[in-house]
Amino acid sequence: MKNHFDDIAEDYNDIWAFTPGYQEFMRNAILEALVLQPNDQLVDVGGGTGSYTYLISQQAGLLNKPYCVEPSAPMAAVAAQNRQLKVCCEDANQFALRDIRYDKLLLKEVVHHIKDRPAVWQGVFKQLNDVGRMLIVTRPRKLNFPFFDAAKQAFYHNQADANIWADELSLAGFNVDIQYATYEFELDKPVWFNMLRNRFMSDLAPFSDADIEAGILQVDRQYPKRSTVPVVEQLVLIVADKK
Repeated sequence: MKNHFDDIAEDYNDIWAFTPGYQEFMRNAILEALVLQPNDQLVDVGGGTGSYTYLISQQAGLLNKPYCVEPSAPMAAVAAQNRQLKVCCEDANQFALRDIRYDKLLLKEVVHHIKDRPAVWQGVFKQLNDVGRMLIVTRPRKLNFPFFDAAKQAFYHNQADANIWADELSLAGFNVDIQYATYEFELDKPVWFNMLRNRFMSDLAPFSDADIEAGILQVDRQYPKRSTVPVVEQLVLIVADKK
């Protein structure tokens, strides 16, 4: 079944680039929380085009090619162009049924897309090595991006509280810890407005072109006489250990 990300696969890396500083912040937050070691086998579920999968693996000096698991065929096709990745075109529930072992698993900004989470947590618990770790990277329900009001409401509606996921993981047998990381930066208005027009987050997919343009005008009025908009990225890092 076609999903929102099929339509933006070719442009996804550019749309989500933000700034080099942002990419470094995200990479370091993931590396610190996962505690990646060179010998680890990493699995990135919902890895998209594999850009962060590769970035993380290179920074950690991984000796094993990481898995990039992505249900969108166009996104997986982009990832497959990188020979340093093992790409699987399937969703989290399909991957959780595999007979496979690994050390670390990353779910970056995808947990809200998983249909049967308890089944995934049970599958991952079996797949992870004895001292394995899973990391969920998500956001609080109240987003602090320069969104228009209707987009903020859509995000809130689609996003569950992190404690719900933490409780599910605990029931599956994991030891769970919730951590937080924040990064603030400025982005040129044309860049941000282009991201909105490209519907860089799936929560924006239901909005029509007219809705998006009206939303952009609303955001523009919120920051008059400015060429930039302030972006506050707030990450919720849910660490689940198998110990």
